[in-house]
Amino acid sequence: MHGDDIRRRLAIMLGDRGKSLIQSLDERFVREDRHLAVCRPVDINSVRQDVNRLDAARLLLARSVSLKSVAAQVGLFPTLRLSESFERRFGVAPRLFREMHAGL
Repeated sequence: MHGDDIRRRLAIMLGDRGKSLIQSLDERFVREDRHLAVCRPVDINSVRQDVNRLDAARLLLARSVSLKSVAAQVGLFPTLRLSESFERRFGVAPRLFREMHAGL
């Protein structure tokens, strides 16, 4: 399976949240020549955390969902764990993220 095929399949499986994940995975590939790509090991836990944070961002845009509920739904409970993880990924607190994107 070629890299483009893998990217396409991930995009289909993960939808919009997969774009960031695919970009992150692309950065882990080292191209030695145009036919050979050597992949560094990917930590499945970091991929899972990235997906959880992307899910959290999507849920935060739904203003009717509380921060506590978002944390529980994405498996980053209590809310302090969600806040720390979210800030590491996006550089802002979840509440500020929600306020910044309130008009969308």
